[in-house]
Amino acid sequence: MSFSLSDVEFDSLHDMFLEMNGDNWIWSNDEESLGIEWSFFEDKISDPCFDHWQGIKCSCATNFTAHHPYARPPSSEDDYYYAYNYDSRLASPNCTIWSINLMGNNLTGHFPSNFINLQNLKELHLGYNHISGTFPDVIAQLPNLEILSEFTK
Repeated sequence: MSFSLSDVEFDSLHDMFLEMNGDNWIWSNDEESLGIEWSFFEDKISDPCFDHWQGIKCSCATNFTAHHPYARPPSSEDDYYYAYNYDSRLASPNCTIWSINLMGNNLTGHFPSNFINLQNLKELHLGYNHISGTFPDVIAQLPNLEILSEFTK
């Protein structure tokens, strides 16, 4: 499967899931409006941006690489969906995570050191969880972070 995120950002999410006890996170049952649970299992792996993982917001740009008579920049979400899902020769997605909201999801543990790789993260909402330790240096080093919610319960 081709992911919309770089391997570096995807690995940061995966390590966060592992180091913060992701198997015990609490997910919403309202997948239609809030998205799906994060999945890293080979038989159920999905794309954080295009499959709308809960708590993840992405910013995506499309680079059209093929010369095709109908190739044009997408003018709507439907155009982008069609280009990405039905003719991958036309679009090369380039997405980055700009917001993570996991308030009240039962996070425990600590942040992985590679969380710093989420360089375009602007919002981080983690209140009402059980995160251990002091304010992680890795969060303080995120260059574009503008909003940080309560850190502990």
